[in-house]
Amino acid sequence: MTQAHALDEEFAAAKSSPLNLEQLSERVSLLVEQKAPPSLWLMVAIGTMVVGLLAASLSLVTGRGIGVWGNDQTVGWACDISGFVFWIGIGHAGTLISAILFLFRQRWRTTINRAAEAMTLFAVMAAAIYPVFHLGRVWLGYWLLPAPNQMLVWPNFKSPLTWDVFAISTYFLVSLIFWYLGLIPDLAQLRDRAQFGTRKRVLSRLSLGWNGSQRDWQYYERAYLTLAGLATPLVVSVHTIVSFDFAVAVLPGWHSTLFPPYFVAGAILSGSAWVGALLVLVRDYCGLKDAITVRHIEKLNQLVLATGTLVGGSYLIEFYLGFAGEDAFEKAVLLDRLLGAKALPFAVMVGCNVLLPQLYWFSKLRRSLVATVVIGIGVNIGMWFERYVIVTGSLERSFLPSTLSRFTPTAVDIAMLVGTIGLFFTLFLLFLRYVPVLSLHELRSDRHLAETEIPDSHRAGAAPFTAKATVEDSSDTDPTLIFRGWPVEARKRGMSTSQQPALDPSVQVVEVRSSHEARSSHGTTDSSLHRAPKLSLLRGAPASNESVTSVVGLCRDLPSLLGACEQLQAMSPLQLDVYAPYPIHETHRYVAQDSSRIALSALLGGCFGASLAIGLQYYAQVIGYPLALGNHAAWSWQFAVPVTFEVAVLFAALGCFFSFLRACGLPATHDSAMDACLTQRSGEGRLVVRIECGHSDVRKVVSLLEHGNASGVAEAIK
Repeated sequence: MTQAHALDEEFAAAKSSPLNLEQLSERVSLLVEQKAPPSLWLMVAIGTMVVGLLAASLSLVTGRGIGVWGNDQTVGWACDISGFVFWIGIGHAGTLISAILFLFRQRWRTTINRAAEAMTLFAVMAAAIYPVFHLGRVWLGYWLLPAPNQMLVWPNFKSPLTWDVFAISTYFLVSLIFWYLGLIPDLAQLRDRAQFGTRKRVLSRLSLGWNGSQRDWQYYERAYLTLAGLATPLVVSVHTIVSFDFAVAVLPGWHSTLFPPYFVAGAILSGSAWVGALLVLVRDYCGLKDAITVRHIEKLNQLVLATGTLVGGSYLIEFYLGFAGEDAFEKAVLLDRLLGAKALPFAVMVGCNVLLPQLYWFSKLRRSLVATVVIGIGVNIGMWFERYVIVTGSLERSFLPSTLSRFTPTAVDIAMLVGTIGLFFTLFLLFLRYVPVLSLHELRSDRHLAETEIPDSHRAGAAPFTAKATVEDSSDTDPTLIFRGWPVEARKRGMSTSQQPALDPSVQVVEVRSSHEARSSHGTTDSSLHRAPKLSLLRGAPASNESVTSVVGLCRDLPSLLGACEQLQAMSPLQLDVYAPYPIHETHRYVAQDSSRIALSALLGGCFGASLAIGLQYYAQVIGYPLALGNHAAWSWQFAVPVTFEVAVLFAALGCFFSFLRACGLPATHDSAMDACLTQRSGEGRLVVRIECGHSDVRKVVSLLEHGNASGVAEAIK
């Protein structure tokens, strides 16, 4: 108990001090690497108990039927479908925020996109529980798949319920690919930091052998941009298709063309409010106040304000269209919301979804963390009541007096809602424990872009992670690694001699050191103070350059790296590549790149998916099991659009991802010499340059590094 208390105190003390970029990367990595505090496992245990409540409720539903929900023949959809739409709406904002902000090059997304995308996956997992168990016979859930059952009956591809299957499945898979692609560089960084054992092997498998080559970074940026472009219309289509579950029906209160934009706006509202509330808790618990700032929270709250106003306008339009028309049944449903049994839920939904977000007109509340959590929770309470009013209100007030009914939630309904909330938070806590909560490579890339865009004379105080030299003179400190904030406390790796990797006798190592570091007074940096470094032989240069094909150098800073690349480019024929934990666009003109067909693969994958979907629907509706629905023809291309779009996007995303893996050569084979370089780079913050050359050019390359601008370690690899 004393040790647990000490761990909690150490964790609280560690997250109380301000951070710079290097310390921030260290803290995020240590959140995954170090032993978790007992308070985290206590919350996970509580969440697991709540998940047990969900499991018990689902067992009861499976054993006794969906009647335990309180559903009847009139109200066949109730809290189950309300919960489904509620969770889909929450999951709507994560990928949308990440993808759209990336396309618009909004750099503030880098500290919120990882958690928002994870929230999408967990919310969709919670949402999928409801329609599966609403089937009653869960073991026949495979009938939803696009294949004939044992009676050779195909799913009805003209039904929005079938469209839901394709939309939710595609959304989950594309969001998972988008999330995992962004994780690969950070998993590789954790792999390089890890020592030996199971942890390093697992991270090596998950990172697919990523080594940070600038060639691969160019492929990565193309693939990520392509996936962001695919995810943006996909997210909008998902909730549009969910709204079709109601809009294509002829029930009063449902049959409206307003539903698609209305549902999309409501989904962005609930998702943004949920993301804001979660980020406040994450920044305080994980000590990431220097990364997830009040500015990020304020921007999310501005989005909540905008979408809350749109939702309020949708409510007004809905009532205007209902009372301006001549449909008495539509007016009866709306009057029931205003003055009838649905008056209280309707008042809650209007107050939480429309009035609460209006408080964000005041900048003080918009920047208040407490107000963000309270309003975020309140908005999502209102959004659940909105779905409840929409789903049950129209079913209770149908056309025939004999079908009038009133739905009352049961204990099982409430237990399932609470259980799905527990499932979401349990998964999110495990995400915080095992996955970097921030996108480390994007933070480094944004810092690098900020430095290159700001003049040197203004760079010292322009950005939160701007380079800043120190006045103190220390031979162990590189001024380019000191940033605005408190000094970086070096990470002690503590590897004994027995733990060091075995040296390959074919690897010759030469250490490159600067004669003196760039320093200046008054806390400014002057690049003109850099002097040419000198080389000291660490293990001796190869006596002969026979059977040696490549040279690897470690550089301490970007100017040294670019200087080395500039001089190496003059040598011919040479092929060089640069390895860094983030993309460096300045090196792209030095790095030869093979032709990549990532965008073309996405296009071909999308065309193949669309053709497959059209062919499948045509066969099912015209040949396999033709359905005569009213006066509709057996085949109608308008009904084929939703499924065709979803399948096309799915195959386009798969084509993009696998083309990226092929272009990068991933999963990559193990390279012990390069692994040692990357491990040293991770520990010391250096950059790696690798030169492919002929046997006769090795001595020339090493000599050039000796008298050039490189500052690091050069290796001649056999």
